[in-house]
Amino acid sequence: MVAFNADISALILAPDESSFFKNLKYLEQVRGYTIISSVVDKGFGVVPSVTIVTNSEDSMNLMKDSLSPLPGEDLYFLSSGDSCNLYDLFLYGISQCTTCHTLVMLGDAPLIPDLVLQTLVDLGVKRDATLLRDIKGEPYPFLGVYNTAATKKALEKSKNIDFIDKLNRVLFISYRALQTIDPDLLSFFRVITPLDLRRMNFFLSGGHIGKRGKGHRHKAGKIHI
Repeated sequence: MVAFNADISALILAPDESSFFKNLKYLEQVRGYTIISSVVDKGFGVVPSVTIVTNSEDSMNLMKDSLSPLPGEDLYFLSSGDSCNLYDLFLYGISQCTTCHTLVMLGDAPLIPDLVLQTLVDLGVKRDATLLRDIKGEPYPFLGVYNTAATKKALEKSKNIDFIDKLNRVLFISYRALQTIDPDLLSFFRVITPLDLRRMNFFLSGGHIGKRGKGHRHKAGKIHI
């Protein structure tokens, strides 16, 4: 049985923003599992408590009705009733968090490798923040671990993404370093459009997700970006 650190919880940002899907995209299924259930399972793989925050009460209730946590899993739901902007959801979600550290995840990113999440948790509990850098070298703020109290203070001083500059002990993991544990950079894969859903399904069938959204089957069953 996994021994969890009770001082860290997960915050899943799930804005109801997509106009590409007829219904709520988080409830789209791939191989019998909804997108949001896959992300929630990822969260429970590394922390004992998960909270989903969205901007719509209707969306919150739809996701709540679709999820059945296992005994011992603490699953919570929040609705900001406001903007679908990711930063605004992050701001609201962090303000509600009570654990010492918070693992922030995106509700439409179901392919994040478990090892990436575990690495973020292991490194993050000793710092104000542990974050990834994308391929352009920019901070990727919505997948990482934050010291909750330090982040709340930083957000009071800066009401935009520059709050990261107000944190003292921040570890950035470059995309090249990330490739040692996530060689295909699946940490950055998000389901934004139905095409992404097809790409995800293709990948899970043994293909690979190309940079421009074109699927290619690889003999060894691995993926390369």
